[in-house]
Amino acid sequence: MFVNKIAYDPVGYVSYRDYMFMASKLNYRLQTMIRYERLEQAAMTEDAETAARLVAEAGWPNMAGMDVSQIDTVLNNRRDSIFKDIEQVCPEEQVVQMMRMKYDYHNIKALVKGAGAGVPADEAYITAGRFTPENVKEDYLNNDYRDLTPLMAETIREAREMMARTKNPTAVDLYIDRMYFRELFELASELEPKVEPETPMMAPEPGEHYAVDLIRKMIDRANLITCVRVVRLGRSQDYLKSVLIEGGNYPPDQLAAAAFGGDGLAGMFKDTYLYDAAQIGQDALKGGPITPFEKACAEAWLKYLANLRMMYFDARAVIWYLTVVDANILNVRMLLTGLLSGISAEKLKERLRETYV
Repeated sequence: MFVNKIAYDPVGYVSYRDYMFMASKLNYRLQTMIRYERLEQAAMTEDAETAARLVAEAGWPNMAGMDVSQIDTVLNNRRDSIFKDIEQVCPEEQVVQMMRMKYDYHNIKALVKGAGAGVPADEAYITAGRFTPENVKEDYLNNDYRDLTPLMAETIREAREMMARTKNPTAVDLYIDRMYFRELFELASELEPKVEPETPMMAPEPGEHYAVDLIRKMIDRANLITCVRVVRLGRSQDYLKSVLIEGGNYPPDQLAAAAFGGDGLAGMFKDTYLYDAAQIGQDALKGGPITPFEKACAEAWLKYLANLRMMYFDARAVIWYLTVVDANILNVRMLLTGLLSGISAEKLKERLRETYV
């Protein structure tokens, strides 16, 4: 007899069976993902209206005839709708909250930097966060952050003061990123540490919480990108060390030394999911194009998560799916807005990311 685990298990208990149900649901939803091959086909048309129709054939809204602002609105609404749907059935609500969090911090960046520059940032807001952009903006204008999380409130206060004092949007960006990962660690610690059944083939894994391990790997990727960007700007090793994020698998001083040292970043990331991207980063450090490097970093993360979701019935499957949703939406946006801007098919293909679905 079928037993509804959510209804009958003790409060707070999460079973791997709940995530087996989620895995089936997510596999079904993959039918509306746009594969890389279709994106390439759409790019080769070099016509935004034809490309929009090809996207619509995959089950997406028809964005033919829309301008960039309208496309952004449709895609933001699609992301928000998907997040809400998954949130309703996910066994652990913190999983979707973790994925929403980056949009809260994105909106803080847009708000603080826009206010510092004296320009409205409304078009830069993304609606998939835990808090609506309108609420965050209202709290900012009223200087009252009681409705937000304590770390979001701290972030806005400090970023606001930093922007007024330094007039340096890059420094503000880096500070907000550090605070984002700090709150991400806090929320990840609330997830069930293990929902897989113990079997002779799969004994409990030693070490720290898997969600915390994922965040460390996210920080590694962010720090790798920062290393390449900072070195290309001609900044010093001490400056690079000061702007890298703590909490990854590699301390900032080691990363900074590698970025300026003989073995380089590829040696640092050997035997990790970022090794191929780090090798491409070596060329970017020397003045080569940065787009292939940033694309390789994004694809490395998507490939890593895709492999994990085949191995475990836990929150990693949901994290993988929502990451792919983001990548899919980014791909469609780059495709349609790029064609509207007259970017060639070859240039677009260089930017589109493989999502491994």
